Amino acid sequence: LRFMDLGCSGGLLVHDFLRRNHIAVGLEGSDYSVQHPRAEWPALYKRNLFTCDVAKPYQVVIQEENEPEKPFVCDAMSAWEVIEHIHPQRLGVFFENIRKHLK
Repeated sequence: LRFMDLGCSGGLLVHDFLRRNHIAVGLEGSDYSVQHPRAEWPALYKRNLFTCDVAKPYQVVIQEENEPEKPFVCDAMSAWEVIEHIHPQRLGVFFENIRKHLK
């Protein structure tokens, strides 16, 4: 299973998917967990956890062993406590990002 968590906060949900041998990525709009190493960030930063503004265009890529880098598309995605923080004028980009990252 390939999973992406938008607004991943401490990254625990991503860590749970990884422990179950799934491929998981978390995106967080705040850099607090990078600046104050907490939760799962020290172990997973820049490998499975990343900071970015999910209401601006972005592309997550993946590089599997002995393969070239390619766009990451997932089977499931979550976004708990996220959408209410996005300005209505930026929702179109937010949903387009979701569309291009889902199978």
